[in-house]
Amino acid sequence: MNLEKKIGEGGNARQTAIDLGISTLATVGAYNLAGFVSTMGGLSSPENIWTTVGIMATGSILGYKARSIFNRIKNSGKRRVARQGALTEMSQDQEFLERQDIERKKLGIGKTIAKYALTIPAGGALGYYAGIMGIIPLCVYFGNGYHWGEAAALESGQITGPLIGAYAFAEMTAKKQYKRIVTTASALAGVAAGYIASVKPFDLNPIQNEGELWTALGICATAGLVAGTIGNKIYKKIQSRKFHN
Repeated sequence: MNLEKKIGEGGNARQTAIDLGISTLATVGAYNLAGFVSTMGGLSSPENIWTTVGIMATGSILGYKARSIFNRIKNSGKRRVARQGALTEMSQDQEFLERQDIERKKLGIGKTIAKYALTIPAGGALGYYAGIMGIIPLCVYFGNGYHWGEAAALESGQITGPLIGAYAFAEMTAKKQYKRIVTTASALAGVAAGYIASVKPFDLNPIQNEGELWTALGICATAGLVAGTIGNKIYKKIQSRKFHN
């Protein structure tokens, strides 16, 4: 068993679903907070956009990490100190590391930069269409309740999506969660494919054509789920072959 890899992957499907659920609720709240702040502050259109982007990105990320933050606070104190001490001691025990098949590899600065140079732009690009499709229903149901520009209410998704995608991929790379990277990338690619296949032909105007909006959202969600599942299975198959070889 490769202990380092098992620890690095982290989290299971149920935990990920909970994290995404909390993140969605936090994003909805952040969108409304941005509308309230922009309306009360009388901000100009460019300021509206960046206010919305900043608040939504922060809310989404904090929502996604809420469970882990809560668990860290709950498990702090003596238990945390004891666990950290044990991990530190094990990391210095070369025989233990060899028994667990942990290779203490040190990547050069060039390879480290290359990893992030590949994953961060990929996360940003794949988050673009997801950001657009995520912002549309918020605009329909909440955007008209605030006095802000249409660009802030609707177009901010084109900026927020890539920002969150880049952050998520950077974090997963840092934690060596390669299975989650593959699954997430596949799901986001599916959403992008669903968007291109459904929204463009419909010439979707989310404010006036709500029926087409939900059709497009359904297509994107289904495409994302199918593509994410396929990507996950392919990754598991490849890893299984590596293990047996």
